Amino acid sequence: MLKEQPHFTVSLPDTLKPFVEKLGSGNSLDEKIKLSVVIGLFTGKMVTLERAAELANQSLSDFIDLLHSRGIPWMEYGEEEEEERQDSRAVQRLLQDLN
Repeated sequence: MLKEQPHFTVSLPDTLKPFVEKLGSGNSLDEKIKLSVVIGLFTGKMVTLERAAELANQSLSDFIDLLHSRGIPWMEYGEEEEEERQDSRAVQRLLQDLN
C-alpha cells in the first residue's frame, strides 16, 4: 500500500488559469502545475533528471519525452561538446551568409 504523501495548497490568481490549462501535460490543473514545478526544478538544476522523473511520477523515458516535447534539453553538454556545437552553428551561419 502506498503511503499518502503530505501536501500543501497554493493559491494562484485566476488570471493564470488559462495559461495553466494550456500546458500540454497532466489531466488536472494540479497535475499540470506539479509538472511545471518539477520541470522548473530540473531546468534550474535543483534536481537531477532521474529525481525530476521520480517527482513527476513518470518513467525516465517518459519524462525525457515530455522535456523534448517542450523543447527543453535534458542532457548537459560538457565544454568540449558545447564548443563543437558553437563551431557547427558558426559554420552554418557562414554558409547562409555566402548563399
